[in-house]
Amino acid sequence: MTQQHQFGLDVYQQTQNLAEKWEKVHDTAEFELLHMGFPPVMRPDFTCPILDPEALTKADLNSYAEMHARFARWHTYAEYTFARVQSILLGIKREIDQLQAQLKVYYADYKNPATGKVYSIEDRKALAENNPRYVELLLDQTKFEQMKVQMEPQVNGLSKASGLISRHIELRKLDIEAGRVNNNMPGRGMYPQAQQYPQYHQR
Repeated sequence: MTQQHQFGLDVYQQTQNLAEKWEKVHDTAEFELLHMGFPPVMRPDFTCPILDPEALTKADLNSYAEMHARFARWHTYAEYTFARVQSILLGIKREIDQLQAQLKVYYADYKNPATGKVYSIEDRKALAENNPRYVELLLDQTKFEQMKVQMEPQVNGLSKASGLISRHIELRKLDIEAGRVNNNMPGRGMYPQAQQYPQYHQR
């Protein structure tokens, strides 16, 4: 086995060992949260609702309550999923940083077989960024960053929709209460004789 071949195997083994360590970090974090009483939030068993302006203005209290519960469940699930994406992204970024630093140090101990000289700083940087594990992590980082960008407005939209429905519930309660007060006002329904003897109410 040539020295260059052995060098390649050593680099591969180091990147694999590092990957195994970082994969355990995410699993450990989820286990610790579960132990603290925070289980994973399951996806609701119904389709993510869409706010209908017409239904929002015509619904009764029971319909409002059901609508709010559906939006609230999806909002909770969306927040949990968004946080999970951010958590995975954090782990990927930190593994990339450590992998880059580790490979640069590792390449510094070997000579470039083409020149017979120690790898330059630029060479070490290029070798680290073209490492298969580094490229794989970079693809994962891009994927989760895109997921984060696309999810953020969805989470904000569900939050605003839940707040809007909650506000409509309060307004509808106030309307109902105002109607009850008007129906119970003193004097309402009194003086029926006004219709029987209209001449006493003429000027």
